[in-house]
Amino acid sequence: MATAFPPVVGAARDSVIRADDLVVFGRVKGLNYESLDEFSMDAQITARLTVTRVVRGHPPSSVLTIKYIAHTDYAQDRTFRFHLRRSRKGVWLACSDDGGRGYVCR
Repeated sequence: MATAFPPVVGAARDSVIRADDLVVFGRVKGLNYESLDEFSMDAQITARLTVTRVVRGHPPSSVLTIKYIAHTDYAQDRTFRFHLRRSRKGVWLACSDDGGRGYVCR
């Protein structure tokens, strides 16, 4: 019997998923906001992701440091779906290919 999950707001949709990527659900708390333009309309946000459910992969911990590109932080009181790819610096990048929050991961 298949389990149905309610719709969840999220950054990951149809990005190309590599073997070492993660797909998880979790809650986010912003830690650092680095403006990418002179008007601060886009920023690289470093955040702490508390993983609540794993769909694919094996996270090294239930709390991960992630980075994403956005106008504002994620709401702290909601659960989001993430496709994560580890950077060379060890930080997990939130992937997005639909113009939403995150990096384009191909």
